[in-house]
Amino acid sequence: MELAVAYTDPPEYMKKEVYEAFVLAYIQALAAGASSESALSAAIEAAVDRTWAAGMGISFGRD
Repeated sequence: MELAVAYTDPPEYMKKEVYEAFVLAYIQALAAGASSESALSAAIEAAVDRTWAAGMGISFGRD
């Protein structure tokens, strides 16, 4: 399987570290064979939780 990724700058409201965690989680999920939207969403949600816990990003309502 060949995977090409085009990196863009993060949206203005998102810290670079959080955006990079999203991109990395997505790539890792694809590399691990995730093909469904729910599997990709779960991988990205886990990345959100890790970055939130590390204090690097947006809380998404998790106070």
